[in-house]
Amino acid sequence: MTNWTHSLPENVTRVEDVLTYANTITNEWFGMVSLLMVFTIFFLSMKSRWRTEEAFGAASFVTAVTSYFFLLIGIIPEWIAILTTFLMVLSTIGLAKK
Repeated sequence: MTNWTHSLPENVTRVEDVLTYANTITNEWFGMVSLLMVFTIFFLSMKSRWRTEEAFGAASFVTAVTSYFFLLIGIIPEWIAILTTFLMVLSTIGLAKK
């Protein structure tokens, strides 16, 4: 039997509390992996309808907006929000050239 080293949450009444607790018990990986899943799901579902560049741009935009939300509640560091913004800008530049 393994020892449980994390305390159980006593008062979880908001979504923010659940996300923060999940991020705490996963050693700060929950936010980053969630963003990767958001990008992958949106990219693959949009890829079936649009070109790759357009799907990448739309998925980057959704991921950037999600990262701003995660940054506000404190489950990702600032550099990840900056990275997602950078990817969104790169995809926009790529779409503007066509």
